Amino acid sequence: DVSAALIVRFYENIERNHNVEYAALGIMHLASQNSNPLVLETIALLEPIQLSMRDGTNKSNYKIISSLAKNDSTPKSVLEMLVKKAPIEIKRMIAVREDCDEEMQSALLDTKEVHEALSKNKNLVKSAIETLMQDKKLAKNLAKCVNLDNELFETFLDANPVELAQNSFLTKEMQESILRLNKRDANIALASNEHIDKDVLESLLKESSQEIFDVLYQNSATKKEVLESAYKDEKNHRTL
Repeated sequence: DVSAALIVRFYENIERNHNVEYAALGIMHLASQNSNPLVLETIALLEPIQLSMRDGTNKSNYKIISSLAKNDSTPKSVLEMLVKKAPIEIKRMIAVREDCDEEMQSALLDTKEVHEALSKNKNLVKSAIETLMQDKKLAKNLAKCVNLDNELFETFLDANPVELAQNSFLTKEMQESILRLNKRDANIALASNEHIDKDVLESLLKESSQEIFDVLYQNSATKKEVLESAYKDEKNHRTL
């Protein structure tokens, strides 16, 4: 009765799906679509949901919890509760959220099984980065994903140039520094970066490497004139 009342009151366009309040996953859909933090908090605090966090046996309720973890409007209070109580998979979902702040990052660091997901969060604080980068595999994720400053860039440049070249936060100066390394794999990775600077792209076009050309022709950042010129050579047709 409680879940049906919530659905009837807050479900969007319920007239198009008027039986949704009787569906087992009606609350899951509500948790996915709703943008009202109070509604989402109310769903999270329902007793069956709380019980499912502890035992993880109810698949329908697990899907509701997943929807809460993915919803951009879920309030911090609910996210913090999920970090403390929810199963590992739910914690991984929260670990990659852009609004996973320093406090939540610190709590998630206590669970090693979440570290890989956390290493893919672009908004990590320095303390979390310093902890995670001690693992070489996680350092590669960090180099590829994290929001860079000059200090972090220099930290990753020597050890992880290929992953660093794929980072969307690279400035033009950073991209040029990677070019100066003159490393084939790093240049190929840079050629695939959709945030590549136009001058850096031009520099890569001057390389006598068909492998780099093929990657650049697949990059949405490559301007139309370059693609039209490449089309004149039949060997580029498959890549284009």
